[in-house]
Amino acid sequence: MNRKVKARRGARITAVTNGGAIPDTADYRVIAEPEGTMVGTVNEDFAIESMAGDIFLLGNTPWKIRRIEQGTVRVEEAQGQPPTIPFWLGEAPGRTVELSHEVSALRRDVDERLHARDTALALVMESGASRDVAEQVVAYVEEGKRVLGIVPTAEKIVAERFFDEAGGMQLVVHSPLGSRINRAWGLALRKRFCAGFNFELQAAATDEGINISLGPQHSFPVEEVFSYLKPATAEDVLTQAVLQSPIFPLRWRWTASRSLALVRQVAGKRVPTPIQRMRSDDLLAAVFPAAAACQDNMPVGGRVEPPDHPLVFETLRDCLTEALDTEGMIGVLEAIESGEIEVFGKDTLQPSAFSHQLLNAMPYAFLDDAPLEERRARAVTLRRALPEDSRDLGALSPDAIAEEEAYAWPAIRDADELHDALLSLVVLTEDDLAEHPDDAEAWRGWYASLAEAGRVRTLEAGNPHPSPLPEGEGTQYLSLEGGEDRTEGRDSRLRGNDGGPVRSLWYATERAGVVSAAYEDGDVEAVAEVVRGRAESSGPFTVGGLAHRLGLSESAGAQSGRWRGARWRSRPSGWSRRGCCCVGGSVRARRRRSSATAGYSRASTGAPSGGCGGRSSRGPSRASSASCSRGRTPRPGGGAPGARGGGGGGRSSRCPSRASSASCSSGSTPRRGRVSRATRG
Repeated sequence: MNRKVKARRGARITAVTNGGAIPDTADYRVIAEPEGTMVGTVNEDFAIESMAGDIFLLGNTPWKIRRIEQGTVRVEEAQGQPPTIPFWLGEAPGRTVELSHEVSALRRDVDERLHARDTALALVMESGASRDVAEQVVAYVEEGKRVLGIVPTAEKIVAERFFDEAGGMQLVVHSPLGSRINRAWGLALRKRFCAGFNFELQAAATDEGINISLGPQHSFPVEEVFSYLKPATAEDVLTQAVLQSPIFPLRWRWTASRSLALVRQVAGKRVPTPIQRMRSDDLLAAVFPAAAACQDNMPVGGRVEPPDHPLVFETLRDCLTEALDTEGMIGVLEAIESGEIEVFGKDTLQPSAFSHQLLNAMPYAFLDDAPLEERRARAVTLRRALPEDSRDLGALSPDAIAEEEAYAWPAIRDADELHDALLSLVVLTEDDLAEHPDDAEAWRGWYASLAEAGRVRTLEAGNPHPSPLPEGEGTQYLSLEGGEDRTEGRDSRLRGNDGGPVRSLWYATERAGVVSAAYEDGDVEAVAEVVRGRAESSGPFTVGGLAHRLGLSESAGAQSGRWRGARWRSRPSGWSRRGCCCVGGSVRARRRRSSATAGYSRASTGAPSGGCGGRSSRGPSRASSASCSRGRTPRPGGGAPGARGGGGGGRSSRCPSRASSASCSSGSTPRRGRVSRATRG
């Protein structure tokens, strides 16, 4: 007043109780009851999302929440109960320019020695790294270069663009220059995209680069992204971007607290953080009205002019020089403009290994206020790698296939379960007994008891001279006769193993009609039922292998197998021919297990010619055998009455084979012992 600085009443106590330059992170204090001892702090979001009774770990002790107060969490010892782990949100110091250049130099040196892997490993180990670490570094650079084609360094910056699962695109600028430069560059680029496309984009930045999530409407040559910012106007664009970013309100509150314009304690009590935020917003609206102005009152395309106020000046200086590195960003843009830094644009089919860190970045890297669960970058399906040979795209792990085959095979532990297995498998062969030598003798004993009760029969397939036994015996001899291959009705004859060795096939009495129609009359639908019964409990198989096992001709298996198929390649185990695969959830489980073993998050699959019922599939991802509805998923258990397994019914209109519901089931397990109307003898 009157050109003199005078203290207000209470200014001294305010300065004593609120002084300090350490910013308030709004963490909740954790107080142990009944002692009242402070044992630590937890993040504000974690405290708000928790409730009384939750148990979390702090230090080495599990604590149980008694109640949550304003700024305080009251806890008691959890007595060894299993806890969760709290989280904290914050920001770490960015990598310095000097360290970033050293990282780039290491990348460049490893890249130059990739042709001699041992030399590259030795180079990394010279710095004191162990061999395991060196192998990881070399493998990381090698894998990233395989997809991207270039190893990004401080002298070579690459813009990579690829599609995500939502139909949009992700733009990743690989610039290992440190997070302060990348944050500044990312905010300015985001502002340019906003002004050019009139659309707010999600963005993130780390020490290794920038990620901008594009929508389907954003189309431009990827290399043009390096010309969107000019060194002369970059600082002004960044200033406008900072004023609308989450960085400015946070730094404003910190600056106001340090200057004592915003008090943190009153009358010896801490002011709650939400109240501090409200008072900070009110102070900003009073000092800088344009920062809190309504968008309807803002001119279209107008700039926000910061006022000449010490708090605003200090906050902007803090944002542009401490949180961000404006000078470093301008230096990079000048180097790009002069050609000192080479720039490249790449459109890739899958994200390279260099972009994985950016796509999985945590909230500290976000340049906008969208929450983690709503990030478009999370819509990218990451694969650890794709194989060098495109023929190996659908390769499945032999160990995973064997494990899933054992799981799909029915459990047979007594005579009744053997009978149930025959209802599902339709026939049981000598090869099945040979593959289960530990259970073969028990199966024969159970089968003999079932035969005495008239519940099972035996078919001798492949015998050119049939000789039926007297009526009442438990064995029925049939043979397969050659004939013309026709495709309709019961008049068609399917060639069997004529002249070959006699094969004994076990089947349940309830399946006599299906077995007789398949092996004696050569009915196409009956043969398809036999094939389906085996496919539900088997892994991938070739048509010839399945025909030999079941005592059918290869033409019969191929003709009946058109209802469902997929091409399987399993190297080096040798699956290279077209084969059939299990229906429903079994094949999906095989793919998940095999993909996990092979290192892919999702394996590709193809459909044989003709797809489902001779029609092409909509795409590779819909060519799996989980459903026969051409991209539609049937409701589990929603089939017609009498359908085996509750699938698509005895005569499903969706499946060209028009047989039982096994081909149309959507992962549901068939209930053994239940026979569809189409298969009753």
